[in-house]
Amino acid sequence: NREFQMFSLYQIIQEIAKKYSKSEVFIFSSYVICIVTGNSNELEEIRDILPIDIIDTAKKLLNEQVVIGISEPYNDLFQTRKAYRETITALDYMNTEENENILFIGDIERIFSKSDFLYELDEGSLLLALKTNDLSYVEEMITKSFEEISNATNYRLSILRMLVSIIYVNNIRALRETVGEMDSQFDQWYQRIIETLEYEELSVVQYELLTFCRETMEQILNNRINIKNSLVIESLEYLKENYHDSNVTLKSTSQYLNVSASYFSTIFKKETGRSFIDTLTEMKLNKAKELVLTTDYKMFEIALECGYDDQHYFSYSFKKYFGVS
Repeated sequence: NREFQMFSLYQIIQEIAKKYSKSEVFIFSSYVICIVTGNSNELEEIRDILPIDIIDTAKKLLNEQVVIGISEPYNDLFQTRKAYRETITALDYMNTEENENILFIGDIERIFSKSDFLYELDEGSLLLALKTNDLSYVEEMITKSFEEISNATNYRLSILRMLVSIIYVNNIRALRETVGEMDSQFDQWYQRIIETLEYEELSVVQYELLTFCRETMEQILNNRINIKNSLVIESLEYLKENYHDSNVTLKSTSQYLNVSASYFSTIFKKETGRSFIDTLTEMKLNKAKELVLTTDYKMFEIALECGYDDQHYFSYSFKKYFGVS
């Protein structure tokens, strides 16, 4: 039972870690994460003893082989994300066939500072650019990142894989938060990019990654256009059914559509070429004209039928619109 094993491992690590220092242990994704604190000397000693203790105990109690990746130490709590990525990268290098159980990122990537630009990437700005169709920002960011990678002398593949993952995750997040659903082609596209990393030129990978981002932005843009069109169509249907209700206003209609009044007003005028009030007034008065010509209703009855509570205001509006009383 995978979940039971994971929880058992979490409990084991939690019990062991607190013997050595103040720590935080939790399950994230498919990993048990342990954040250990202490001064430089303490951490140096802990990183040699703690992993061995965990591996031996897990083997004894769970009869399972555990592998541990260890990041560089950091003084700033805000570097936790960087430490986590280093840990995952260390696990990627793990070779269990050679009985490797513990890997320090510093032992295998001594020039890891070459990929510091990955941690300086403004993912918030990237996410916003994808959502708002800011192609120039995305192109500039990807171009700059690949220039950095081309200057790296070692471990280019590891850095490249991480960059692709960062961009992919932000593309998927942009789609989830705007479109709501992700087409399976995006997952397949990601797999294709990953497969090309080892044997294609950097320029090919860069092109595929940029094309992937363009496809994301196009889908988000099309979705936004569809939403605007559907808002206008739905609002017009709503008005046709409810124009006779004197309580129908711009605010009530926007609430019905679950959007802000200012946004709806702007979209409506942009898509129809007319203001919401003008459209509603036209519907009311055209119905009034029909009733005048085809019924014997009195003026106050026609006014009520068309959504006017005030007979005098109805009379004023009718004359202003048609030019006759």
